Amino acid sequence: MTRAMDQDANYGSKLLKLFRMLMADSRPHYLTDLALKLNCSRQTVMRMMDVIGAELGTNLETGKEGRNRYYKIRTRHRGLRIPDSEELAFIEICRDLARPYLPEQIRLRLNEYLHRLSCLRLGFDPEPPTGFSFSSKGYINYTPFYDTILTLLKAIADRRVTQLEYQSPWDQEPKKHIFAPATIVSQNGALYAYGASVSADGATLRHPVLYSVHRIVSVKVTRHCISCQLPVLDEDSFGLPFHPRRTYEIVFAAGAAAVYVKERIFTGHQSLEELGDGAVKLTLTTTSSLELEAWVRSFGDAVLSFKEVDAKTEAASRERK
Repeated sequence: MTRAMDQDANYGSKLLKLFRMLMADSRPHYLTDLALKLNCSRQTVMRMMDVIGAELGTNLETGKEGRNRYYKIRTRHRGLRIPDSEELAFIEICRDLARPYLPEQIRLRLNEYLHRLSCLRLGFDPEPPTGFSFSSKGYINYTPFYDTILTLLKAIADRRVTQLEYQSPWDQEPKKHIFAPATIVSQNGALYAYGASVSADGATLRHPVLYSVHRIVSVKVTRHCISCQLPVLDEDSFGLPFHPRRTYEIVFAAGAAAVYVKERIFTGHQSLEELGDGAVKLTLTTTSSLELEAWVRSFGDAVLSFKEVDAKTEAASRERK
């Protein structure tokens, strides 16, 4: 009796493991490989497949490639499948790197989502260590601003005008604004709503504008749709979008600063030239000259020169080269 129970338990364990393997990966699973992984005969695998097939019906696909029989689970929607362990790890890396920007409500929902995906894999550890952590000084806790972020995202998705109350650090009382949000941008541990000041009906653009999310006192989506063309965020330039692109040249003396600059990318429009003796010249574009100047000053005496490059001069220099 005990032996029969052990055999049933062993068969049940292998059946569950087989089902896990099929659910975890929608690619074909070959009969010979399954028999090796489950340490049983091909006939046993085929009997277990009959059991699984009785439950899944047409969702279980079987066929042959040459003499090799395979099984796979069809997904109901094209391209929809359960991520494998490596893909789940990538999602967790993104979660960990974005942690300082995420309100607690979003972090909890993301953790729950990852847990459900892990459970669907039936055997993948729900909280595996990814090897990534985030060290940031002076970031903002966005948990109290969860509703603000959701409202802004809804307005962006629906292209709606918002009524916004904003508390500037330079004003004693909040001020009201008519705002058409285009995107939420993150930089230096803070989130900003970027878009435009528009007319109340959303038809006329007045000027681009940028609001710190944590300084938004209240935001309400109106019934008016945005019909004007919103400004496009320049993601390839240094700094937040305060003005059109400007190009600068910065020469760093040999040493730690030059090594730091050589190892990093600061904009999508930059070039680096080694000048000899370890010195380097960094040419880049910015949409925030004040931010760039503050960043350059932080290097102190390691900066040998810092100047704006005239667009015409830069073009002529490229032609000569």
